[in-house]
Amino acid sequence: MVSDMLGTTFRSTPLTSETVSDLYDEWAALAHDSIEGNVFLLPWFIQASLPLLKPKNPTVITVHDGDILIGLALMQPDRGYARIPVGFYRSCHHYHQFLATPLIRKGYAKEFFATLGKWLDSSPASASFCLLNLLSGDGEIVQAADEVFNAESRSMALVDQFERAAIIGPATSVQDSERHISKNRLKSLNRRRKQLAKTGNVSIEHFSPDDNAQEWLEDFIRLENSGWKHDIKTSIAENPIDAEFYHQMIDAAEAENALSFMRLVVDRVAIAYTLDLHCGSFVYCLKCAHDADYRKYAPGVILEYETFKKYYRPGMHLYVDSCTSPENKMINDIWPHRRKVVALSFAKTGFHHALLLKSTMLVKNMIGNVGAIKGIKRR
Repeated sequence: MVSDMLGTTFRSTPLTSETVSDLYDEWAALAHDSIEGNVFLLPWFIQASLPLLKPKNPTVITVHDGDILIGLALMQPDRGYARIPVGFYRSCHHYHQFLATPLIRKGYAKEFFATLGKWLDSSPASASFCLLNLLSGDGEIVQAADEVFNAESRSMALVDQFERAAIIGPATSVQDSERHISKNRLKSLNRRRKQLAKTGNVSIEHFSPDDNAQEWLEDFIRLENSGWKHDIKTSIAENPIDAEFYHQMIDAAEAENALSFMRLVVDRVAIAYTLDLHCGSFVYCLKCAHDADYRKYAPGVILEYETFKKYYRPGMHLYVDSCTSPENKMINDIWPHRRKVVALSFAKTGFHHALLLKSTMLVKNMIGNVGAIKGIKRR
């Protein structure tokens, strides 16, 4: 489906492997020049995600200005919100994706949202609104959405919001970089590190091009399966579809130079891992794992502290998203900043759809947080 809007056009296409392949080059070019480098929406990540996304019946919404791709989002149809049998669209993502912000080319945010509104208006009559879930809540993108939809007198609502730990560099100096961490927390970290050193030679290892990514992943999976995730059957090892996703995604991330593994090692045996993904100056801390047998030394905490030191330094212009729960006290104590994540809904034009959105939000607020997004843990 294609529509003209102030020189822009949109297309709505079912998400398949062929769709990703056909769009790959211009999709990757868009990501390279996007306002925010959302690694969870890059073509190589989505290609690996297809088995997880397929049951959601996802659609790729692309927006062009002439021959230039200026925006891309993934949407899925849904029905039933806050106990109301209303049809709507929502951002499409799976449980290993921690942000659903569309990819939008620099300088085109308003054009993108104006055209996204036209896409919604042209969608089937059964869909009354669109929910932009896990959307970046600070900066140009959410401001553009607010300005465009307000200018159009389009009904909209802030459905939910939360903040999670982040690192927004660079640090002013090495000396000042740790001032936000309490003395008690630093003492505890140093004490645990010294206690751990009594068990063997402790070192931090970083993944390099000479290392085998699949070997690091297999060891990561082994550690993750050693603790409580194994007991409740949520570890990668306990879920074949997750294992397939990670094996494919890691290979793709390595090929795209987007992979960052770090591990805590005692006598050449890894006892904790972090797995991060990069997209330009944006870093997403996707997953971590530690050996349950070493829990009294808090190896995961030690490695999160090393992650902080790795990214928060003078000259490091990075935006690092922890991708963890807002209530994660440990990482909140160590990481210096917060990023806002929101859920924003906007209605089709027309009194009926505006009234339906307002009524739905009213019922939602009356019955609590039904349907609202929650902080997603990578733990």
